[in-house]
Amino acid sequence: RDPAIGLRLADSAIRDEPASHAMNYILAATLYNTRQFKAADHHYAYAAEDPRFRLVALREVAEMWLTAREVSNEMAVARGAPYLATLEREYPKEGRAAFLRLILEERRNGRVQVESMRKALAGHDAIIVHQKNGIFISSLDVNRIEILVLMIETHLNALLLKRRTD
Repeated sequence: RDPAIGLRLADSAIRDEPASHAMNYILAATLYNTRQFKAADHHYAYAAEDPRFRLVALREVAEMWLTAREVSNEMAVARGAPYLATLEREYPKEGRAAFLRLILEERRNGRVQVESMRKALAGHDAIIVHQKNGIFISSLDVNRIEILVLMIETHLNALLLKRRTD
C-alpha cells in the first residue's frame, strides 16, 4: 500500500539480481507508482528485452509517459510515442494501444479528432462500462460506436477544459 516501502523492497531485490528482467519489471512498476518516470523508463526498457515481459513493459511505459499529468506534452510525446509505435507494430491486437493513440493525439494537438475515436473503437468488440452514467455496452455496432464517440468527445472536452482552468 505504501509505494515507498515497495520501492525499498524492489530496490533491494534488484541489487541482489541486477540482471533479472522480472526484478527490473517490478522496480520499473514501483518507480512508476512513485512518479519517478525517467528511472522507471530505464528499467521498463530492460524488462522489455525478455519476451515474457515485453508486452506489459511496452504497454506500461507508453501509458506512463502519455498519461502523466506532471510531464509536459512535448516530453510525453517524445518519450511515449516510440514505445507506442513499437507496441502497435509488435502487438497489433493490443486493445489499449488504440486508446493510447488517442491520448497521444491529444498530447500532440491539444484535441482528438472524432474520426480518430471512431477508428479506435471500430477495431474492437469490447465490453465498456461507463461508471458515472451506468452505461453498459457489449459487442459494439455502428450505432453504439456513434454514441460512444459522442460520450468520449464530451468527456475529453471536459478534461481539456479542466486542464486549462487548473
